[in-house]
Amino acid sequence: MKIKCAAILSRKGCLLGTGLSHESARISAGGATGERGFLTDTGLFVNRKRAGEIALASGQAEQLANPSFGLSSSDLVHDYPLSD
Repeated sequence: MKIKCAAILSRKGCLLGTGLSHESARISAGGATGERGFLTDTGLFVNRKRAGEIALASGQAEQLANPSFGLSSSDLVHDYPLSD
């Protein structure tokens, strides 16, 4: 499993927007706010902590700038973004 893109999820569990960063995801969501996380290449929304685990295990990130915060899109240095 790999991280595909940054994503924003509504409180009701609906995907609001995606992008290379959470700022671009917010813009694609028309300015809507929600939970910031990431989409995997399997279409699963994961929070920053789980995304960090996935990115480290898959080799997409070599380290996390702030492990207690979880993954930031700037931590992703290999195979990001994934193309469809």
